[in-house]
Amino acid sequence: MGKSKVKLVAAIAIAAVLGFSLILGALPYMLKVSNIQTPTPTTQTTSLPMSCDMPYVLISIYKGNSKLPSNVLGYVRDYFKQFIPKDQELSVCIIPWNSSMLQGKTLRAYPALAIKAENVSKELMDYFGERIGENIYIIKYPIVVDLATRYNVPVQYTYQAKAVLVQGESKYSRLDNQTLANKLKDLLSLIAVANVTDITLDNYTNYPDIEAYPAVLYSSNMNLSEQLPYLKQYNGMFLVDTKYTLPLAGLISHTLGVQVYAEIHGKKPEVGVVIGRNNTPVSLIVFVDLACPFCAKLINETLPKLDSLVNEGKISISYAYSPSPYMMREHALLQCYIKVTGDSSGYVKLIRMLAEKLLKERRTVSESELKTLMNSIYGASLNYTELDVCANTTGTSIVKETISEASKLSITATPTIIVWNNRKNMGLIIEGYLPADELMKVIEAVSKLKIFT
Repeated sequence: MGKSKVKLVAAIAIAAVLGFSLILGALPYMLKVSNIQTPTPTTQTTSLPMSCDMPYVLISIYKGNSKLPSNVLGYVRDYFKQFIPKDQELSVCIIPWNSSMLQGKTLRAYPALAIKAENVSKELMDYFGERIGENIYIIKYPIVVDLATRYNVPVQYTYQAKAVLVQGESKYSRLDNQTLANKLKDLLSLIAVANVTDITLDNYTNYPDIEAYPAVLYSSNMNLSEQLPYLKQYNGMFLVDTKYTLPLAGLISHTLGVQVYAEIHGKKPEVGVVIGRNNTPVSLIVFVDLACPFCAKLINETLPKLDSLVNEGKISISYAYSPSPYMMREHALLQCYIKVTGDSSGYVKLIRMLAEKLLKERRTVSESELKTLMNSIYGASLNYTELDVCANTTGTSIVKETISEASKLSITATPTIIVWNNRKNMGLIIEGYLPADELMKVIEAVSKLKIFT
């Protein structure tokens, strides 16, 4: 199976299971499949079994030039064959939008896909949004619209909507430019599966209860939330669920070529090992992983340049470990080092040693190596029994809580940095590595304080 085909069928599966298109993907594997490669026009596929009269049929519905190419249909057919009885063939049928097979039904978007099936398994039913007649099932619109967009197929929407882009307080969560905002029409149409005719910029102060920005609201005389569980009812409008604010900000950044960060208000995430004083104006919450090279680069190159600010009480840094499952034990031990010893300076030294080892030797450490490093820092008085007991209980719980908190914020990658203003109870979420000078600019923008000279 070719790389494009593997990625495409993975995209279909994930979009259906999670109930929304990959445009709002919030998990690592979703981000990976978002880089699906578009086949060249010369890509050939084996000839498809074409028939509209078989018991099981993949139906491709087109309107004008909004039509999925045959190679994509071949990939989709091959994917859905797993849900068809083994003694049956899944044929392909290509029909126009006004075909009598659709019984006069106007669909929400074109191209569209449907499956005609005599019997439908529970697994297959997860992919369907509505039914026509007794045995024709329309595949959820976000799945097909997402596929069309990936393969440069124009999409025609029959629903209309207007959008409001609610901006945050920080300059990093605002556009303040109507011309830029208008360039988001295609993206916001894709998210709503509706033709967005107008975009209005508004301010967070008019929507204080949303608490995550940029936020997108839609108004329409149609029920936009049907088949789109990420759209929630909000004061007569439809709000993109704020748990997707982080990937939404990333999509806006990618579309416009400008940096937009997610801004959250309310309660600060309380996770990780805190280094620094209480009640600092700014807190950094850094989600990292011992196996992540860019986390190591952040720990060893960026954060040491903030040491003086930590010592002066201007900022604190929380190291929140959100690891791969195979390194849960090592991360739990790392959390327990400071709980058992109370040695915060030794903890910082330890994580920097681990980061340096990953960068230089391109490998992670084993549990025994980690304990050896701990011993080299704290000395022979380190209580390994207490450390192990802690790792088996408290340490593991802390790591799981950190992973849960990251999930709530749709944090899917490490490193991720939250720059939090403790006085205003708001912060920015930054995915990826930042050099010290750029991070300092963000801290000043969030804190509104001149804390760097």
